Amino acid sequence: MWGLRMDLPMHLDSKLRVKKQEVRGKMQEERCKRKDARGKVFLTSGFLLLASCFLLLVSCFLFLAYAQNIDPKERVPTGLNPHDQIDDEGYILWNKCLICHPEIPGIKEAKSIADVKLRFEDDIKQGCFRCHPERMHPGGEWVGATMHGKPGAPDHWIKPPEAIAKTIEKSVKAFDTIMPFEPKTGKIFCATCHNPHERGLLIGKADKGADYEWRLRSGGGPICLYCHGK
Repeated sequence: MWGLRMDLPMHLDSKLRVKKQEVRGKMQEERCKRKDARGKVFLTSGFLLLASCFLLLVSCFLFLAYAQNIDPKERVPTGLNPHDQIDDEGYILWNKCLICHPEIPGIKEAKSIADVKLRFEDDIKQGCFRCHPERMHPGGEWVGATMHGKPGAPDHWIKPPEAIAKTIEKSVKAFDTIMPFEPKTGKIFCATCHNPHERGLLIGKADKGADYEWRLRSGGGPICLYCHGK
């Protein structure tokens, strides 16, 4: 309550009280406007953040759905290297696993390729072709020209014949490595000869060849001999 000022006439004191009440009302109104403005900014920012997350999630799902139908001859340009799987502090970048795996593998429990899930399980090499354009394997065009006198490498995307399979079995034991086949088809694919993981991610035989030249599981040795012998 505003007290009466005894040194002012009654009508002037009343006007002064009314004026103060008007000023106080305007100040209260300004505070309410500022609160409303802050609330609107907060709601708008929150909505934009949720919308951005939703669009990002939708984009990921659309990419994976689209990737199933990409022509193997098409190369996907990207700055993301799925083979960089450990950061500078030595921590595993688990999100990189999801580029090739639909779920993060249990690397401590998995004993072989059959114990993990992979994208494009009916033809696993299609996942590799999203980044790597080379189709003529192994060695490219020169292999066919050298071995058969005509361009084009022999087809290695097959289930190895019994004699080759036995040679591989002997090689992995002799050189203490692994050479996995596609679990569903038993065919040779990219990771049979190339280790897609970063060195230090896996332990033991599964780590051999990681980060070597061409990521060859031979660790730089003559990988052809692992299948074809001397």
